[in-house]
Amino acid sequence: MKSTEKDSLIKQQKKELDLIIEEKSVYPVFQPIVNLLNGEVHGYEALTRIKTPDCISNPEELFDIALRYGRTWHLEKLCRKKIISRYAELDDNMKRGKLFINVNPMVIMDESFKADFTRKQLEKFGISPEKIVIEITEKKSIENIDEFTKAVKHYKKQGYQIAIDDIGSCYAGLNVVCNTHPHYLKVDIQLIRNIDKDPMKYALVKGLVEIANYSSMNILAEGIETREELNTLLKLGVVYGQGFYLGKPKMNLTDTNEIAKENIKKYWNCKHEIEISNKEYNIVTISFSDYKAYEEYVRIYGEEKAKQISEMLFRIVKKVLLESEVMKAISEVMCIAIIEKSRCSKALELINNCFSNEIVGFYDEETLNMGYTQRETKKGKLKTVSLLSLKMTEDIIL
Repeated sequence: MKSTEKDSLIKQQKKELDLIIEEKSVYPVFQPIVNLLNGEVHGYEALTRIKTPDCISNPEELFDIALRYGRTWHLEKLCRKKIISRYAELDDNMKRGKLFINVNPMVIMDESFKADFTRKQLEKFGISPEKIVIEITEKKSIENIDEFTKAVKHYKKQGYQIAIDDIGSCYAGLNVVCNTHPHYLKVDIQLIRNIDKDPMKYALVKGLVEIANYSSMNILAEGIETREELNTLLKLGVVYGQGFYLGKPKMNLTDTNEIAKENIKKYWNCKHEIEISNKEYNIVTISFSDYKAYEEYVRIYGEEKAKQISEMLFRIVKKVLLESEVMKAISEVMCIAIIEKSRCSKALELINNCFSNEIVGFYDEETLNMGYTQRETKKGKLKTVSLLSLKMTEDIIL
């Protein structure tokens, strides 16, 4: 391309960028994120589309141009407002799972973003921060990892969850994971593509699964496009997945592709048939490790907040169970789950990991740093109680 043609294209792109922001010419689509243990939708990633593309042909190019001209903040703010308002409109009962929102790592450290992306803003639409996953997309290396880590802690304190995108790409380094301890690790599409045929990719993802299990994080594989890729990820123990085979981005909140859901169920059924000739079940009592810790939480944070924790626990258990399995709440702090023996350990591990990830959003930062709750009694003494954790007791039934 000649210099004059290039200069002309740059001017045209900047003009179109300004026009898109001014006229708010973007709209969101939502791609399902699927729980690979049962085939149900876990949440949705919100993706931006351009209403009238001209010289800017796709969203990735749009954000690159916004970065070049210092308008990333304005574009991301516009997209975020469009996403949240549309999601609230589609999910008026707030029962459709998590909402994953992409955020540039430079923007997440911006004080304007911190001030704007608050509980107050979400309350306008009846959305709690616990439903939002801030998906940090690394298009370039993070220069100030200390400031970035502080910013992530700020959002965790507010109740948001964190996902690091593009794990396995050239920029999403494990140092970022170690510093931020996110709730989700999104494995780059290049590691997932043809994983069923590539032993090296298989070994790398297997290692990431082991790291995630050890650190109470969740692996989310993106870009799943074939049954063979899905089956390989199921074999590896990947818990969440995303891709055209599971569901394409749509303007509405869609369910898992029926063929993919059936494939997931068949995989688990086949696995169980091979592993056990007589199916056995475990009955598991799930409760808080220390009831006194729950009572103290009620005193410090109030009954309404404590009720939200109970609801969160029961929601997690239901999400993990298969259709053939049962959960029954028997009090605000205890439930019974009947789980197939062959997958019981994995299911309980997932329940515990999910609870550990979400419970941090129910404490203030000072309490999390101490690792316990503390209050002054009527006699003026300090009472110390551990943070809430789970106790799971198993009995085998036939």
